[in-house]
Amino acid sequence: MQNGVWILPRSQKNEELVQNTASFIQGQSGTALVLTAKTIGLDAENKIIQMFQNNIDEEYTEFQGRCKDFLTEIEKETSQSHFTFAELDEIEEDMHKMTSWLRKIQTREYFESSQASQARTALEKCQQELTQFTKSVYANEGLEAEDTDITSQSELEDGDR
Repeated sequence: MQNGVWILPRSQKNEELVQNTASFIQGQSGTALVLTAKTIGLDAENKIIQMFQNNIDEEYTEFQGRCKDFLTEIEKETSQSHFTFAELDEIEEDMHKMTSWLRKIQTREYFESSQASQARTALEKCQQELTQFTKSVYANEGLEAEDTDITSQSELEDGDR
């Protein structure tokens, strides 16, 4: 083995991913071998699970930091009464990116993370602040705000796991 080894929990989705990746590599004149491995002893298995949990916790931490930045941006625009549709479009785009990012993190969460709930709560707070900002933009333009719920909690929980 020269370049890399992947370790993924066994599932149909992961098997398809690995087979597709191997096919791609072989199609590029590379070498790919797909193996099923079994740990010897509980210690090795626990170490692998801990590595997965540490990696996903890092992603959740980074995500929560981005949520804080998002809230700071809304606070700044609100304090400056910068209630324009152009600004709203930018903030909504950021919200969509964060929602997508959280879904991607959730699909990689093979073992329960203690930070998953905190990340969902952080995104909910961002959604609430976006709703208020949207209402302020519409009010500033003399219009009634539309339904501004971007992503419901159930959509996040129904993501591909």
